[in-house]
Amino acid sequence: MLNSRLAIVEDEAPLRQDLIAFFEMRGMQVSGFASAEDFFEVFDTTTFDVVILDIGLPGKSGVEVAEIVREQSQVPILILT
Repeated sequence: MLNSRLAIVEDEAPLRQDLIAFFEMRGMQVSGFASAEDFFEVFDTTTFDVVILDIGLPGKSGVEVAEIVREQSQVPILILT
């Protein structure tokens, strides 16, 4: 899993930053996003190995984001509640 690219979509900044730090300390490349809209700005042009989603995002929920991602990609998705 080293050098894996992770996307973390989490609206709570402290949790998002903790997750980013945790995975970066393990040698992973991590991009953090505060909303589904922020994530989708780069999703079409960036390859991720795993997408970690908060279920309770503002705007589109994590479930809605997962449905859209699944329509376009087979990337593994982990949903946090």
